[in-house]
Amino acid sequence: MVVVAMLVYRETYAPIILERRAKLLRKNTGLHYHTSSTTREQGTSLLQYLGRGMTRPIRLMLFHPIIQINMALQAFNYGLLYIMLATFSSVYIDLYHQSPTLSGLHYLAIALGELLGSQIAGWVMDWSYTALQSHYHRSGIPEFRIPMIFPFAILTPVGILLYGWAVHYRLHWAIVDTGVFIYAVMSQATGQARQGYAIDAYAEHVSSAQAAMQFWSSMAAFAFPLFAPALYKALGYGWGNSTLAIIYLVIGVPAPVVLWVWGPKLREKAGSSY
Repeated sequence: MVVVAMLVYRETYAPIILERRAKLLRKNTGLHYHTSSTTREQGTSLLQYLGRGMTRPIRLMLFHPIIQINMALQAFNYGLLYIMLATFSSVYIDLYHQSPTLSGLHYLAIALGELLGSQIAGWVMDWSYTALQSHYHRSGIPEFRIPMIFPFAILTPVGILLYGWAVHYRLHWAIVDTGVFIYAVMSQATGQARQGYAIDAYAEHVSSAQAAMQFWSSMAAFAFPLFAPALYKALGYGWGNSTLAIIYLVIGVPAPVVLWVWGPKLREKAGSSY
C-alpha cells in the first residue's frame, strides 16, 4: 500500500509544495527565494530536527487543549468500537446459539456501517464547510468542521442502545445488526469530522497531531475490552450499553460545543506546534 501510495498520490503538504516552487524560482530567476519553513530551520542540526519531530506528539498531548479534547473523544469512541469487536461474536454464539462461522458474518454490519459513514461524512463535511464559509464570509477556519459532529454525536447512542436492548430481549438478529450498523455509521462520521478539524488546526504538523490522538485511542482499544465482560455480566447488555451511551452523551455532545465556542482562543493560547 505504501509503495502504491508513493507512486500515485499527489503531494499535498504545503511546505513541500512551496519549497518546490521556491527551488524552481531560484533556478529560473537566479534570485534567492526561500520559504518560511526553510528559513525557520536554518542553523538547525539534524539531531535537533529529529528531536523536535520525535517529541512533537508528546508536546501536543501535554500542552494543546484542542488535541486533548479531540483525544478524549476519539479514545472513548475507539474504546466503544473495540468493545463491540471483542464481544460481538460471543453474543451470537452464547446467546443466539449460532455457529462461530455464522457469527462472524455479523461483523459485516460493522464494516458496512463504517464504509457508509465515511461516504456520508465526506459529503456532509464538504457541504457544511462550504455553507459556513459562505455564511460567515470567511475561509480556512478549522471550527467550520465542528457543526456536523452534533447530529451524528446525538445519534451515535441510538445505535448503542438499540444494540444493547435488542440483545437483552433476544430480538431478531437483524435488529441487533441494525443497532451496530447505526453506531458504526455515526461513529465513523463523527471521527472523520474530528480528524478534519485536527488537520485544519495543525495543517503543518498533521501527522504529529494524529499520532498524539491515536496514542490514547490505542490505549482505549486495549483497555476497554478488558472490562467489557465484567460490565455485561454485572449489568447485562441493555443496562451496560445504556451506561456507555450516557457516558458518550456526557462527553460527546458538550465537547464539540467547547471547540466551536472557544476553539479559536484555545488554538491561539496553545501557540505554534513547531
